[in-house]
Amino acid sequence: MSSKQRHKEIEVKFLAEHIKSSVFIDLCHRQAPYRFVKAISPDVYWENGSNVIRHRHSFQGGAGELTVKKRTSKTSILDRMEINLLFNEKNTVEDVELFLEATGWERSIKINKWADIFYFKGPYGCD
Repeated sequence: MSSKQRHKEIEVKFLAEHIKSSVFIDLCHRQAPYRFVKAISPDVYWENGSNVIRHRHSFQGGAGELTVKKRTSKTSILDRMEINLLFNEKNTVEDVELFLEATGWERSIKINKWADIFYFKGPYGCD
């Protein structure tokens, strides 16, 4: 798999306020995912001009990862390139923040993320 394919992401979000999360989670588990992750961590967004990156803190400790997302067309936000750079256990959140500040990035917004992530085999190689 090429780097370009490895960083391809298609993400679709739906308004689901009428669906109980417990019912949806149960349905997903019954579909036999090959992997399940519960992620609870802060996402901090940083800006430098028109560029934005996300620093996702690790819910397991350490500095987490930096993510950049780039649209593959001007007409859709669904199909995009997403590159995640993972840090090892020697890096701290403070290390990352100091690096970003020193290279001209400004802290923008912090979102506390809670997600149940299911991985399924698919016809499009999305596994």
